[in-house]
Amino acid sequence: MAKILIASIGNGSYNKETNSYEYRAADYTNGFGGTDTVHTAYVYDALKKFHDVDKCVFVGTAGSNWHLLYEHLYDKDSVITPALPEKDTDYSFELLELWDSPDKHLMDPDAVSAKLQKLREALGGFCLDILVLKYGINRDELDYNFVVLTKIAEYVRNGDEVYFDITHSFRSLAVYELLAVNYIKDAAGKKIELKYVSYGMLEASKENGGKTPIVDLLPLVDIFDFIKVAEEYERYGTAYLLYEIKDTQTLGLSKEEKKAVKRLGDVVTASNIAEFKNLVKNCRNIAKRNGAGIATEKMVEEITRLFGKALDEDDDFLLRMEIAKWHIHKKRTQAAVITLTECILDYFSKASGIKRDTYEDDTAIRRAVRSFRSSNSEAAQFVKYYENGLRPLRNKVCHGVLLESNEFTELEKLCKHFPTAYARHFKNNPENYLDLQEGFQQ
Repeated sequence: MAKILIASIGNGSYNKETNSYEYRAADYTNGFGGTDTVHTAYVYDALKKFHDVDKCVFVGTAGSNWHLLYEHLYDKDSVITPALPEKDTDYSFELLELWDSPDKHLMDPDAVSAKLQKLREALGGFCLDILVLKYGINRDELDYNFVVLTKIAEYVRNGDEVYFDITHSFRSLAVYELLAVNYIKDAAGKKIELKYVSYGMLEASKENGGKTPIVDLLPLVDIFDFIKVAEEYERYGTAYLLYEIKDTQTLGLSKEEKKAVKRLGDVVTASNIAEFKNLVKNCRNIAKRNGAGIATEKMVEEITRLFGKALDEDDDFLLRMEIAKWHIHKKRTQAAVITLTECILDYFSKASGIKRDTYEDDTAIRRAVRSFRSSNSEAAQFVKYYENGLRPLRNKVCHGVLLESNEFTELEKLCKHFPTAYARHFKNNPENYLDLQEGFQQ
């Protein structure tokens, strides 16, 4: 396992006395009130000492002051010992000319990167690479930068810890770099841990006894995870990611909420009605006691609202129909069509008196459905919607045939129709239900 730092290099600050830009040296401490200090102009020196960082990927633009970085490497305050023992004055001047160019924002990043090769060599084994970005002043430049930043994935291995510093460089680029690192963590197949997001707060030195605290902004990264959790629930109706987040304290996630989150994924994938009832009860209890936290608020509210009535009425048929409607809303087509079909067949089994113990029983129910006759329009229509509408869609989905757009729309309508028709015309209407029973027996 390696500890890899991603450090941005900026321009430095303007010094009126010297009429030049420079990185101001500071006494960096590890957080407010830290006792150990590192006197340096660059935060990466302090991070190397405080966190024993092994390697570093430097990130900047053509406008970054690479000249100052090269000069600092040979300064007495540098924590890094140069791999090239002698400073090259001519090369330092070349980097100064590069920085002093009025058109540096137009320079080709590849050409700038080539000029920085000797700087890489001087930084030695500590430097994994120097990535040169564009300024990011338009969409094309931002897209280019993203592609370059994904190269960081080439330098990290499974199990590595990644430290990220946003003290220097353009603030806009620092944010973009953080997004790219988060992408690498989640989408590039790398099992890495984003361990620390550092920011050297020069502006807070006065309140810290003249020392500059390095603060950890890692909780900001949690926001990315919370966004992904919200998207997962909105799209799929599960929240596995939330259960996997280590620091649920940030969310105020209680043990009961965490249990509900895990149960949610289990019941969605297993279609276990008993477990689903327990889930609804859990969500209701959470809402009644202390209210849900920010991460589970929508889940708790939605599940309580959608399924609380069916739970109170102890009506498994209605509950299962509502679950099917919820599945289709979350685009879980197969789960929706199977849940609704099985529920309707169970209801027809009850009405017809034909048990569903064997495959032959299901065949008998299907024959009863095909021969169903009734003068009751509500009963006839309910059966017709199953036989001519739901059953053909179920057969397609279960045989791996993709539904056409109009067929998916029809399935959405059916998922909404059945719970409404059942609740309105059969649940508390003995006459319609009796006609349904008689229609199966003709």
